[in-house]
Amino acid sequence: MRLVVEVAESRVSKSLIQEKEALISDLQNELSLARDECSRLTTCLEEKTKALELLMSEHQSLKEQIEATTLRANNAEAENKMLIDRWMLQKMQDAERLNEANAVYEDILDQLKVSSIEQLARQQVDGVVRQSEEGAEYYVESPVPTTCKQRIPAHEGGCASILFEYNSSKLISGGQDQTIKIWDTNTGSLSRTLYGCLGSVLDLCITHDNRSVIAASSANNLYVWDVSSGRIRHTLTGHVDKVCAVDVSKVSSRSVVSAAYDRTIKVWDLQKGYCVNTLIFHSNCNTLCFSMDGQTICSGHVDGNLRLWDIQTGKLLSEVAAHSLAITSLSLSRNGNVILTSGRDNLHNLFDMRTLEICATLRSNGNRVASNWSRSCISADDGYVAAGSADGSVHIWSVANAKIVSTLKEHTSPVLCCSWSGLGKPLATSDKNGSICIWNDRFTSCPCIYYKDIFEPFASHARNQLKKDDIAAMAGADVWHDETTLESQATESDFGEREGSRQKWFTVYGSRQAAGELGSRGGSRVLVQQGRTLTGQRASPPQPSRPSRCRCQDLQLPSAAVPTDRKTDDERGADCETKRRRHSALPAF
Repeated sequence: MRLVVEVAESRVSKSLIQEKEALISDLQNELSLARDECSRLTTCLEEKTKALELLMSEHQSLKEQIEATTLRANNAEAENKMLIDRWMLQKMQDAERLNEANAVYEDILDQLKVSSIEQLARQQVDGVVRQSEEGAEYYVESPVPTTCKQRIPAHEGGCASILFEYNSSKLISGGQDQTIKIWDTNTGSLSRTLYGCLGSVLDLCITHDNRSVIAASSANNLYVWDVSSGRIRHTLTGHVDKVCAVDVSKVSSRSVVSAAYDRTIKVWDLQKGYCVNTLIFHSNCNTLCFSMDGQTICSGHVDGNLRLWDIQTGKLLSEVAAHSLAITSLSLSRNGNVILTSGRDNLHNLFDMRTLEICATLRSNGNRVASNWSRSCISADDGYVAAGSADGSVHIWSVANAKIVSTLKEHTSPVLCCSWSGLGKPLATSDKNGSICIWNDRFTSCPCIYYKDIFEPFASHARNQLKKDDIAAMAGADVWHDETTLESQATESDFGEREGSRQKWFTVYGSRQAAGELGSRGGSRVLVQQGRTLTGQRASPPQPSRPSRCRCQDLQLPSAAVPTDRKTDDERGADCETKRRRHSALPAF
């Protein structure tokens, strides 16, 4: 029994051993397969590792190439920038040399001009200069304006600044509509409009050659136009508040000075287009101007003081308490010895520029300064002062006696600016409504003087036929002409005095030349004949004006020259319309 059990157990063990052997055989097969797969994977891993190492080496090589290329690009950029800087520096040096050459050339021209004027002064015959330099300023006495010749609706919203071109009757105006306009004051027509200003125009100035107009604007900038092309040449930036005043040197067109409500005064180089000096002061400046030599800046401030600055060093030279309230306007006389200041205290003071002592004070109960930038002016002969008022009137004072000689009433709103032509007339004023009035003396547009009533009787009296240009005192003509002389014996004829203007006209026929005396400027008298300045004798004192008389009654002809069929004064006045039509057909002088 035990043996059977052992046999059975042995059989079971044998079957188990066989199963184990079969399992071992299968495992050995799987192990061999796994070993083969492992060797294959190992081989693949080696290949991948070699490829990765190759890629890494290539990446490192490319990285080094990129770094080298970047370094070369940076070096090239730096070199390019250096070359550009050197090129720009060379261009600036060339421009500086060119500017210096131009400045030297201008100085040489000025010296030649001065020398030519000196030579001209020495070229005299019998103590009378017979020639004049072309382009020299034409001085003429300023008559008292009484009549509004033109009323121009110039700008919408107001016109704060007007000025005349040098030696011209053209008027430049700037207003709230951000435009600059140039007007012909003879006809009242618009000649040109300059655009590009981004703010209201608060002040204007023009270079002495009439080539550039500079405007101060409420946009904190200054704008410079080329008048011939109408394009903006420079936009001068640097102020941080509205620019309320600007002026250009009377000696050099390069120097411009401006004042703004940022308590600074800036000096600009107009050729380079940038600021060269800045003056800082605690009180805002309302108005300023250059002295005649261009070395001193005169500024009027809100605290009522007039201050003088050295343009080269920027130092304050002197100051004087000119007004109890803010100064609104500065105007320099033509000779540069007197400066007019106007203030919110409704006073207009004349100061001696050399001593800053007050020469005269002009006042009127009806004259009230309209704003902080109301501009007054001095006439071309320094004989009169014009200032606008808040009630729309314009007051004219005589500098000689500090009394009002005329009050002009045409504006319907406060008058902001007055400007007197350098030719002596007309006077222009602008108001808060944007209107401009052109004022002249009452004889300028007189229609009652025409050729038939003057030339024919005189010609018959002299027994010779005169040319019409021989007597050119027609409708405000400023100069007598004498292209011909009488063939008969020389006679003298006094053609009367222009009342209210201190201008005495006379003609001497025969051996002497005709001339017209135009009055005084600074105590002297000059004679003008066909545009030539002559030294001459003193004129008679001014006669009182008689508004009821026409200029045609002031020309006194010899009694023999007046025919019996001449019209009476009353008939002449009644027939003005007919004579106006006849006068309009006459050729211009």
